[in-house]
Amino acid sequence: MTARTLIFTIGAALAASAGATDAPRDAPALSVQAHGVSYHFTRDIDYNERNPGLGIRYAFNRDWAIQAGAFNNSQSRLSVYGIADWTPVHVGAVSAGAFLGAATGYDWRPMVGKLTPVTGAVVRAEFDRFNIAVRITPPHPKASAVAALEFGIKF
Repeated sequence: MTARTLIFTIGAALAASAGATDAPRDAPALSVQAHGVSYHFTRDIDYNERNPGLGIRYAFNRDWAIQAGAFNNSQSRLSVYGIADWTPVHVGAVSAGAFLGAATGYDWRPMVGKLTPVTGAVVRAEFDRFNIAVRITPPHPKASAVAALEFGIKF
């Protein structure tokens, strides 16, 4: 995925949110999240940027959610993950904040057993029946910064 495609997708989600209805977004919500693509900011390494996978997300309210699932990671390995989202900033249907959790399937430190800590920023647009999110993780000595796109269907 190119940077232009990623920026277009984020822009389209934000533009669509301007016309979103004011559904009660502070109510708890369960959704199935589909993982799809990522963009690595270090372009000289051949990362896998097609990352299919599924997750389950439970939003307690607009500010707090937990999510767990599995996807094909940037090293073309299966990753199983669990994360918590904190999104205290809200503008219309868009929320922004941070996430923290752990994932399997990576071969860099720090690790706790087979788990690698994961953290970064998240921007999510919430609609009546679906959501779209971009997660951005910072770089570290053995991995590029990455932006990953996910879509969710609410129950």
